Amino acid sequence: MSMIGYFAAVDEDTLSDLKSDSSLIEEYLYPNDGDDEPPNSMDVDKCWHAIHYMLTGQSLGGDEPYSLAVLGGEDLGEDLGYGPARFLTPEQVEDVAATLRTVDVDELASRYAPEEMELAEIYPGVIWVKDSENALEYVLENYERLVEFYSAAAERGDGMILWIA
Repeated sequence: MSMIGYFAAVDEDTLSDLKSDSSLIEEYLYPNDGDDEPPNSMDVDKCWHAIHYMLTGQSLGGDEPYSLAVLGGEDLGEDLGYGPARFLTPEQVEDVAATLRTVDVDELASRYAPEEMELAEIYPGVIWVKDSENALEYVLENYERLVEFYSAAAERGDGMILWIA
């Protein structure tokens, strides 16, 4: 089973409602019993861990706001299978968006270290050395989409929900 990194931009009222009653989070993230996706959402497929690693140089944690972009935020609700969803405030989304805009694809590509990523067990592991160039392209394409998504969310003043499923 694959682990996919998901992101949903949410307005302040929705974020407040979800924080007030975390039992609503699963229905919000998996509307219609999982047949639909939440509004204003995207995923970075299986390269979420690589993006985090290439931004922070660490498999987990790292300096903010880089570390907030993929694996950051405060827990929201119960474990969804790979941990609980997490949320970022609109202010954090703005900080992340501004920071991501300073790391263009060439800069991110310069941080690609397939052997180190394999040793650090960066998910999904097997592709970094085996499919090096294709794997890098896969990460960069998803990263560009993530930067655009954060920028649009910041422009609207949205918060963000992040989760792995």
